[in-house]
Amino acid sequence: MRVYSADGVLLGRVAREHRQFLPITDIPSDLQLAAIAVEDRRFYRHHGVDPRGVLAALRDNLLGGRIVRGGSTITQQLARNVYLSPKRTLGRKLQEMILALQMERTFSKEEILELYLNQIYYGNGAYGVQVAAETYFDRPVRALSLSQCALLAGLPQRPNDYNPFLNPQAAKHRRDEVLERLREQKYITPEEAQQARRRGLGLGQRKPPLGMTQYKAPYFTSYVLHQLTAELGANVIYRGDLRVHTTLDWEMQQAAERAVRAGVTKAKGQRVSEGALVALDWKTGAIKALVGGLDYRADQYSCATQARRQAGSAFKPFVYATAMDSGFTPDSTMVDGPVTYKGAGGKPWSPKNADRRYRGRITLRHALVHSINVVAVKLLDEVGVPKVIDYAHRMGIRDRLDPYLSLALGTSGVTALDMASAFGVFANGGQYVAPRPVDRIADRNDSVVSSYRPRTRPALAPATAHVMDDMLRDVVTRGTGYRARIAWPAAGKTGTASDYKDAWFIGYTDKLVCAVWVGNRDSTPMRRVFGGTVPASIWKDFMTAAMKIADQRDAGASATPEQRPARPTTVTPEPPERRAPSPLRVTVCVDSGKLARPECPNTRVVQYSPAERASAPRTLCDIHGPTAGGAPEAGRTITLSVCAESGKLATEYCPQVINKRFAPADAPSATCDVHLPPRSPDGDATLW
Repeated sequence: MRVYSADGVLLGRVAREHRQFLPITDIPSDLQLAAIAVEDRRFYRHHGVDPRGVLAALRDNLLGGRIVRGGSTITQQLARNVYLSPKRTLGRKLQEMILALQMERTFSKEEILELYLNQIYYGNGAYGVQVAAETYFDRPVRALSLSQCALLAGLPQRPNDYNPFLNPQAAKHRRDEVLERLREQKYITPEEAQQARRRGLGLGQRKPPLGMTQYKAPYFTSYVLHQLTAELGANVIYRGDLRVHTTLDWEMQQAAERAVRAGVTKAKGQRVSEGALVALDWKTGAIKALVGGLDYRADQYSCATQARRQAGSAFKPFVYATAMDSGFTPDSTMVDGPVTYKGAGGKPWSPKNADRRYRGRITLRHALVHSINVVAVKLLDEVGVPKVIDYAHRMGIRDRLDPYLSLALGTSGVTALDMASAFGVFANGGQYVAPRPVDRIADRNDSVVSSYRPRTRPALAPATAHVMDDMLRDVVTRGTGYRARIAWPAAGKTGTASDYKDAWFIGYTDKLVCAVWVGNRDSTPMRRVFGGTVPASIWKDFMTAAMKIADQRDAGASATPEQRPARPTTVTPEPPERRAPSPLRVTVCVDSGKLARPECPNTRVVQYSPAERASAPRTLCDIHGPTAGGAPEAGRTITLSVCAESGKLATEYCPQVINKRFAPADAPSATCDVHLPPRSPDGDATLW
């Protein structure tokens, strides 16, 4: 398989397979028995197909409400891997059964088990037990302990999910399941099982996945492989002769790598050793650049897509967006003053501002622009923690968020990829677009096998997104993000975690949204590194280069073939110091003349020229919907789109949506949890 950037650069070539064949006599009996115990306990008692196993799998899957175990025997799995495609159809299943019966008549059980253990995929590009042992434990398979044999035997079911380098807790849980199966089937004693459980995973030094050599943008390319393996299966990825055309812009990727390396190197004196960057086209979700760390060979764990780091004040826009949708405006005021809440264990908790001073009554715009902690916590308390969590998830944060008031200060872990896509909602008029790394997959003849389109859903009211966009632009022009100012209109937010363990800048222009994180992999504190310093400077360096590239692409696309310049090999000269802002289009309530809410009955779109931009309305309608203080006016109602089945706010997955009027106090705030996105079945853990 070959992986290409959007502009045709070969990023990586994945070998068909990497394996070393071993005779069954060289494979430890513990590993043989563990494979039988977890994959096919009746291996020695059936003739290739096990009707009892199929019925047991069907029963467990029905009781569990999902696919929790497969019904294929070891012989069936071997037949599928050697002779058949991974496509799940009834016809393929029948072929698999016929081949399994034929194989049982041709080969002995020991020969079938030998072929299986040398053929099966164990993750990380490793086929067969010998390569898997070297990949995960840095030792030959004959030297593995019982604990390590159990870990290996548990991997083939879902090699990505149980990868011990990526998910050590899941791998340990799976290993313990295998040990319990061995004990239940009396292959080992309870004492041996208990002793093996107490052992660590015994992993060796993590290495780049085998089978991939000489690849560029390694964190991005590995992310693509991980996503496609989960979606299509390892056999398709590592054995299929495919051409994967990704969304990555190679010129932007090079600019990103330079900016992160230069920024981290410059800040080494402040105890900064690592950085990450994700840049997306917020209109399509296409990942244009991704840097997961400074040295992929030293550590393959991606700080861009895998690491969950505290967002600090970069989380505050989710609190403010929820507030704007709940009746507050940028001109609403709060008192920045001492306040105490009941904290964990009943202990009092008093949030403090970064500069340890208070400003009295200030507007919410001023509080966000200057990242005032106390006001953010008070605002979260006003609108409600569950509601803010719901908004953050709706906007693209996929991780669990702790339901405490400290959430306003970004104490929960998030990924850079999620933060970039969530901030894209503000740029995109309230629409969330899921990030995607692939445009299309083609076969050796360049016939398209799969193509990928943007997946969108409404996350915020357009008027709320516009208000947030306006405030986030002030953060860059006159607030904590002033070091991120570039020659293009930009908006964004700084973030600094407690004890300076994490620092962020997430911002966007009219073409790209970009998240930058700096810190240390072991979470040791930096020396007074704020989101508005090192991350903002890296963001500025990258976005300056990326916007030149994007503008050049647009200019080339709009020119005639005769006018279109040859592809340059160097970056174009600096643009003018400050580009004139583009015209602004907003939806206005006819009755109030202010920004329209979803419940405003009469609206119109108004365009303001660059000279008139300052006169555009900046506050939400106060006639329709909640008032500025959040309390509903007597007799007022709002109209929302809700799921007819759950009664909660509708999503794109709800089959029947109705418009319903509510008193503001009775309006639902949570999105439908009955109709969810479809899930793809996991690897071999499927009945059919």
